Amino acid sequence: MSRGTLCFVLFLGAIFVLPARSQPPVRLLLSWNLRPYWEFAEGFRSTRFFRVHISLLREDFQPDFRENPLPVGHRALGFIRQAGFEGPLFAALILHPSLLGPREAQGGIYLLPPPGDFFPRLKNVLSAHDLSVRRIGIPYTSPSLKRFLEEIRKEASSYGFQVNLLPLTGFEAFRRELAGLDLVFFVPDPFLESEGVISRLVKTTVLSGRLAIGYNRFFLEKGAHFALIIDYRGAGREGAKLFREFLAGARKWTPAPFHIEENKKALRFYQLRKSSNSTKKTSSPGRE
Repeated sequence: MSRGTLCFVLFLGAIFVLPARSQPPVRLLLSWNLRPYWEFAEGFRSTRFFRVHISLLREDFQPDFRENPLPVGHRALGFIRQAGFEGPLFAALILHPSLLGPREAQGGIYLLPPPGDFFPRLKNVLSAHDLSVRRIGIPYTSPSLKRFLEEIRKEASSYGFQVNLLPLTGFEAFRRELAGLDLVFFVPDPFLESEGVISRLVKTTVLSGRLAIGYNRFFLEKGAHFALIIDYRGAGREGAKLFREFLAGARKWTPAPFHIEENKKALRFYQLRKSSNSTKKTSSPGRE
């Protein structure tokens, strides 16, 4: 091989090998074997900012803090702190930073949308279907979640909504709470981790003549009229950009990108039922 050819080969090696070696190593630790977590990991890896290693949290998992740990979900976040990692931590796909202690994480991507982003979008979607909604109920069980929901309740009035917080104590109590509502907004909560519970609550809401909006497509499958859909791959790409800044010293939280998806079949049923009830009220038989 001539000296010129050798130099050219070494030049190509520098182009394709050195950038890979300059990528910082990152260990994504997934809380659960769930599609949203894997989609986040795919989006994160697609940026090629890091040498990404992905692990699923299991009982026998042994952390290696020589890599930059990045927990995906609350369970992984708690595990990394309990394992002894004391440095600044970036967390992905947690509910909201206000639900964490000051030492748990200092930046990341969270799931619950800011009221100033969510309520205007909801209002536009409702207007597009000529739906009048004033009173919104939000079921919850977690005391820590209630503190965040109180902030949502306060801000909702700025957009023409009245939010009622509904402590979930049982299905019958939930059914009674529906009487004063127009729409129920289901947010992630420990009580809503069971598919059976979600199915029953959505069915109860829909059959009572109220609108329902959930936080993933499973709610649509069970009959909810709307769902807040997180773009998990987009969250992964945004998370990689933020994490690169985080390693450089920036400390910032950003909500995951989302859109509101509708269930056309459920909306048609709702409109037909509403129209039928209005007809019955205006056409009651008179006395002879």
